[in-house]
Amino acid sequence: MAEEAGERSEAPTQKRIDDARKRGEVAQSRDLAAVVTLGAGVLALFGFPIAGLAASLRAQAGAAWGGAQRLPETAEDFRALFAHAGAETGQALLPFALVLFGVGTLVSLTQTGALFSPQAFAFRANRMSPAQGLKRIFSRDRVLDLAKAPLKVAIVLFALGAALHEALPHLLALFGTPIQSSFAALRALSGSFAQTAFSGLLLIGLLDLAWVRLRYHERLKMTPREVRDELKEREGSPQIRGRRRALQRELSRQRMLAEVARADAVVTNPTHYSIALRYDRAQMAAPMVVARGRGELALRIRREARAHGVPIVENPPLARVLYGAGRVGREVPEQLFQAVAEVLAFVYRMDHRRGERWSVSR
Repeated sequence: MAEEAGERSEAPTQKRIDDARKRGEVAQSRDLAAVVTLGAGVLALFGFPIAGLAASLRAQAGAAWGGAQRLPETAEDFRALFAHAGAETGQALLPFALVLFGVGTLVSLTQTGALFSPQAFAFRANRMSPAQGLKRIFSRDRVLDLAKAPLKVAIVLFALGAALHEALPHLLALFGTPIQSSFAALRALSGSFAQTAFSGLLLIGLLDLAWVRLRYHERLKMTPREVRDELKEREGSPQIRGRRRALQRELSRQRMLAEVARADAVVTNPTHYSIALRYDRAQMAAPMVVARGRGELALRIRREARAHGVPIVENPPLARVLYGAGRVGREVPEQLFQAVAEVLAFVYRMDHRRGERWSVSR
């Protein structure tokens, strides 16, 4: 019933996830990226860039008000003045901008990995649809974004109130003190406010990341029919898969039959089973099964053995047990060592006749 209703109950396949990434659809929290970038910006602002920016602004103000700088008279003078002031200010702000760019890029890479999707910039007609636009506006994600906005404001106001409550006695004591002391107190107040606000906003960002990944996984879920269709597309129709498996089985049999030429003996039940054995004293601790088969495959093993002069030993009881217990490419079971050793000993006694097409009945 769920399948008929099209319920998306199956986890997304890797192909579906890869296709979504090609379209630029990834699980990324903008709130987390914003708060981490903002926190890095605040730290950078309290660090090295602010000193260079203040020095640049002081130098420009001193030159303008101290008479060292000629007043602009033409439009060209104004452009040159603004270009000079902009270049100095930009140079002072460059480290700050690089920090923001680097942190923002790192946060995005951490969430989504390296990704470039030209399809994300392609035109899509459904984006122009008013109905789709309204659907996106009133979606659960947008409602959650609206609900988060007052919470963020509350966190900022709480952080500001807590910082002011803690610093208020120190601020009142600043009246009449040197300006350097005021700057130090304001710096401490700003640091306390930024730390509290950042902690609260970071928590919201982490919760948003968990929600975004949950929603992303839900959107990519598939119906059972979609899973089957994808499997059929990837591996072909059942008929093609059946032919492929049959071909693989035949290739495996060909490789197995090729090993018969290197066998020391083939133990058979004349009408049902054939098991080819090989034993190399220098490399093996026990005889190994190199081929096994029943029915038509047993006949093919015997034909290969005769074609390459491999002795064929009829031993129906041993053949039945070897077929059931032996596995191609593995040593014969320990309980069959004695019986197999007797067969190989018999073959080795006949070693002078190897190379001829013969069959020995035991």
